[in-house]
Amino acid sequence: MKFQPRTIATVAFGLIAAVSVVLASEYRGKYESSKTAYRSVSDAAEFDRLIAEAEDGALFVDLRDRQDYVTGHVARFDNIAWKDDGALLETWIAPHRRNKEVYLICYGGNRSARAFERLVSMGFTRVTDFTPGWNGYTAAKGEGYAPETGDCGCPE
Repeated sequence: MKFQPRTIATVAFGLIAAVSVVLASEYRGKYESSKTAYRSVSDAAEFDRLIAEAEDGALFVDLRDRQDYVTGHVARFDNIAWKDDGALLETWIAPHRRNKEVYLICYGGNRSARAFERLVSMGFTRVTDFTPGWNGYTAAKGEGYAPETGDCGCPE
């Protein structure tokens, strides 16, 4: 049986293409797990889903004042109030790895937007901001929503 040069070239090309696809998908998987993930989320259900799926060790930061936090907050969130232009947040978060997931919420979206920018400038690569803030979160949850209450013993 004689093979035509064109047949050999076609088979060789097919094998090279198949190997390239496999290698590319393995590389893409490694790359996607380490790439940046900056997200602004405006849907409370989506935010809840992301929180539930967050990796162990993720950081959950409520930037509201202590008295607002104590009267009601999202479960798993620590209170690191945004004051002194974010100095407390910067000090508290500095020891953490820059590739940890960080989730932010504040009262109406302004402080978390500033914190988001600060964390990105500090080199954090996986930051999620709930843009409507606590007001939007509780409105979306409705009247039956019972938030967590109490202090977290977080730095002031």
